Amino acid sequence: MSRLFPDDTFDIGGDETGSTPPCTMNNTRSFEEKVINYVTIDLNKEVMGWEELLFKTGAANGTTSTVIDSWARSDWQEAAKRGYKAVVSDNKNFYLDYKTTFR
Repeated sequence: MSRLFPDDTFDIGGDETGSTPPCTMNNTRSFEEKVINYVTIDLNKEVMGWEELLFKTGAANGTTSTVIDSWARSDWQEAAKRGYKAVVSDNKNFYLDYKTTFR
């Protein structure tokens, strides 16, 4: 995929984080950390992913070069306070499948 999109940033997602046996939150985090390292080191790209990478699995902890896309918690301020770049994609404002009154 990264060859198709020559951008400097590569979004790895991470919003469907969960653990159903035999998977655990620990091995989910381990997998996400490996993906972050691969994209950063091997592909030489900036990683972007949903807020779960920081606030749920913690896979982005310690890698403040990861861009955090805040959507549900919309806690971009907390991500920024921790030293991360943040994008706000608040589900109440940017998701077409949520019933919202636009101003």
